[in-house]
Amino acid sequence: MFGLDLAKRVALDNAADGLARVVAGRVRAVGATYVDVRNAFAGHGICGADPWINPTTWPITDSYHPTATGYRYGYLPALVRVAG
Repeated sequence: MFGLDLAKRVALDNAADGLARVVAGRVRAVGATYVDVRNAFAGHGICGADPWINPTTWPITDSYHPTATGYRYGYLPALVRVAG
């Protein structure tokens, strides 16, 4: 994984948390619904035993984007919850 040791993974997780806070705030500011799927993806990160996120690729194409399983079990239930 191109040298992503624990410290780098923690830094990326913290950056993702910060980004989620900013995006959530902006979404709510315009009256839209923000759906946080981080809990759904917990344990399914790139380094997990059952990853739902694509690993780093070169050239960078779908790196860090959800796999089909991630969309099915991470995003779809969240979408169904808010869309009915």
